[in-house]
Amino acid sequence: AYNRATFGGGVFADWSSSVSLFDCVFLSNEAEYGGGVDAYLADLYMANCIVSGNSASDDGGGIRGYESQVIISSCEISENSATTGGGISLAHGAVSQVSNCTIHHNTAKVYGGGIYVSLTSPELINNLINSNISWMHGGGLTLMYSSAGVTNCTIVDNTALSAAGVFCDHNSQPHFVNSIVYHNDPDAVDYYGSGPTITYSDI
Repeated sequence: AYNRATFGGGVFADWSSSVSLFDCVFLSNEAEYGGGVDAYLADLYMANCIVSGNSASDDGGGIRGYESQVIISSCEISENSATTGGGISLAHGAVSQVSNCTIHHNTAKVYGGGIYVSLTSPELINNLINSNISWMHGGGLTLMYSSAGVTNCTIVDNTALSAAGVFCDHNSQPHFVNSIVYHNDPDAVDYYGSGPTITYSDI
């Protein structure tokens, strides 16, 4: 807790390293990238962790994965902040899965209060993404150049200037299955390009 770095205020996994984090707490750390945890060209597995109150001046207030394999399971990610990806940022080929997590009360200045995804297509499974804020787009979830899978997720009570629930840009084509996007202010989903496919969902 209360650490400061350029990459990964709490933990920095880089250059082909493999890091597993179980039952850990990352609290009030600061970095330019990955306020709590940063994975760069690495493998990262996190389970049953709390990532709260961390900040990144650039990307990934709670957790950032960049060109990495990132698996996040059964974690609480809350009250983190960044320019993009207040809670989580996954970018540039990160092969990722986020499952059974609660992602709430995170803030982004530009994109993705809860989760920001760019140039990769993670699987988001059975997550609650709620009460996050983006000062511009995508309070809950922002997707850029992404065909992410969103399954059994609830995206609710998020806020942004536009696309408070989900913002899709650069021909992103997410797949929503058995998911709920509800009560986001001012709108649920906004997209430029192809847009989402929706199956057995309430949006």
